[in-house]
Amino acid sequence: MVASVLKTAASGLNVSTQRVAAVADNIANVSTAGYRSSEIQSVSVATGQSGQAGGVTGGVAGVPRQLADPAGVLGAGAQEVQSQYSDTDVGREFASLIAAEAAYGASLKILGVADEMSQALLDETA
Repeated sequence: MVASVLKTAASGLNVSTQRVAAVADNIANVSTAGYRSSEIQSVSVATGQSGQAGGVTGGVAGVPRQLADPAGVLGAGAQEVQSQYSDTDVGREFASLIAAEAAYGASLKILGVADEMSQALLDETA
């Protein structure tokens, strides 16, 4: 049980790290002509193996995704403009950083709970 909680927390930390890296890439390329921003989406992962308590172990994984091509929305004339500028929205990137920080904090709280669970288990067996 504690191992699956630790795995879930670690996978959440990993996805948050991937999100911060994607934001850093997007901001670093804000002046790069034709650069298309990307983001990391979280997807649930279930390994299919049951833990001792009968629960399915798993966590989350980060899946990179390129943001929608604005030329497809705005029409063919926008493609020429798109090739001259990056589609990075700095405001959106900072919002992504705030969300990654919140998710990172939640994963750290899960690690704290796992520590409390293991301490309680050790206290019971002692």
